Amino acid sequence: MPTGDEMFRVLKGLDLGYKAELVLYNLQSILWWTSVLEVILFGVLLVLFFASPARMGCVWLFIPHVARGVFGVIVLKNLPQSGNIIDNLDLEDVPAGQMTVETLSDKIKFSVSVQFMNKGEEIKKWLLLYSMATLVCYVGDGINFVIQYRWFSVPGHEHSELVLLIASIGYFGMDLYYVFWVLMLQNKLPNPMASFVSNAILGLTSKMTKELYQNISKVQRPNISLARKKLSKE
Repeated sequence: MPTGDEMFRVLKGLDLGYKAELVLYNLQSILWWTSVLEVILFGVLLVLFFASPARMGCVWLFIPHVARGVFGVIVLKNLPQSGNIIDNLDLEDVPAGQMTVETLSDKIKFSVSVQFMNKGEEIKKWLLLYSMATLVCYVGDGINFVIQYRWFSVPGHEHSELVLLIASIGYFGMDLYYVFWVLMLQNKLPNPMASFVSNAILGLTSKMTKELYQNISKVQRPNISLARKKLSKE
């Protein structure tokens, strides 16, 4: 029978695992729907531009959203999936007779940490590009909003300016929603996760790698390099 301390560690690990899965699910949902909406909205605006190019020229300030949508799909495709994380758990070197709750917990913690280290390095570039695209979109949407608001009261421009004004507000909302969601993670997650998850989502994965390394026991740290190479080959 597991001791009370072992049960506490298991429950704590399950709690962290549930919260990590929730963050991944929310991130995947945000990336998918935001990317789809960004591309579709720009497609609609492009059709309107060809109908009235003289008055819809500012539509090109929205083109960074297309790049952001593409980056979002690439990030979504490369994010770790819970099913793959479970499939990649390495428990081969634990003899069946020695598989205690503590041993199993340590091995799962080590294996999951190594997987996130590898995945963080793989998608760091795309996460950073997505964050940079978000910043560019934020600036472009702000400029577009100011321009459309300035010309909104000019006779003869009402329809085109109204469309672009609404589009800039919609895009602006997408930009801010993503940023605020990332920042709010620091208040929703426990300290071990909150310290690096937000930075990792923005593309600054080095802190996550460092924290995961520190959370691995000193006895297991020499095995990290070998485990990462083994995982990369699979």
